[in-house]
Amino acid sequence: NSCAYLQYCSKVDFVGNGGFSLRTRSKILALLALHPSDNKLPEDVWYSQNLRRVNGSVAPVDVAKTFSVESIYYERPLAVHRFPWRCTPREKLFETCPEAMMVIKGPCQK
Repeated sequence: NSCAYLQYCSKVDFVGNGGFSLRTRSKILALLALHPSDNKLPEDVWYSQNLRRVNGSVAPVDVAKTFSVESIYYERPLAVHRFPWRCTPREKLFETCPEAMMVIKGPCQK
């Protein structure tokens, strides 16, 4: 249900997953006009940290983790940006989404 991800206003800044994200083109253009990136931060981190400057919003952690997994494990995410480093979450993710095994690089380090 992608509608659940579209409107947020949170002060939490732990969300910045650009590998899989929903963005509004007008907010991106407004932000770039107001505050061009200096390329010191990864693009997704820069975007999520500065989006509120143009009245944009970012999902809070408890919702973002259900959308795409990066470093906070969630059992049934919609997408995966980066695989969990530990083996147990990775194996659980493979049970939920066996297709994920097609893109993982190398064996799990125990």
